[in-house]
Amino acid sequence: MQKNPNTLFVGICGGSGSGKSHFLEKILVHYPADKICLISQDDYYRPIEEQIPDENGIINFDRPESFNEPLLFDHICQILGGNSVQKAKYTFNNPALKSQILEYKPSPITIIEGIFVFYYKRIAELMDIKLFIDSDEKIGLKRRISRDGPERALSSEEVLYQWNNHVIPSYQNYSLPFRKEADLVIHNSEKPLDIQPLIHLINQRIQFTNPSNEHR
Repeated sequence: MQKNPNTLFVGICGGSGSGKSHFLEKILVHYPADKICLISQDDYYRPIEEQIPDENGIINFDRPESFNEPLLFDHICQILGGNSVQKAKYTFNNPALKSQILEYKPSPITIIEGIFVFYYKRIAELMDIKLFIDSDEKIGLKRRISRDGPERALSSEEVLYQWNNHVIPSYQNYSLPFRKEADLVIHNSEKPLDIQPLIHLINQRIQFTNPSNEHR
């Protein structure tokens, strides 16, 4: 793959409920919109008919195979090579939602986030900076219940089943072992998030044409 040398590729990994979305919101408002491109692994879930149920017949969405890694890799290569890509946003199998079309444009900073982005070897090998976000399990579960109830119409019992049988085993097998490969580890508890360590790493590695416009 011919990667644009002026593009910095940042990988952000962490377990479900670790606070990746909130962290990324703060990163996105730190830089001008035309300087950063965010790709979410969640938008590459395979169709529900291709998902694998567990021994109780409950679909396990927390497996590396649950995502279309070949398509994700292809899109990353295109973006890092200087081409724009369009992708339908994943609606978590909610028929009431109309999927919007996302457009990923080549940018000085490209970020990929998701629970398996370090596990996918050929994607991880493209990364210039790796950040792992950690959190306590109790806090992660609390965030998961708060999110999955209103957003995905799941009961507390369903969330707990997924958490104990899918989320935690998957995190321990496919995410946590790669924490040691991260350039930076941030523990995201309920205290205010500090994005400055990552900002510092990014700014060390990339120069903008007009530094005075670095913040918005």
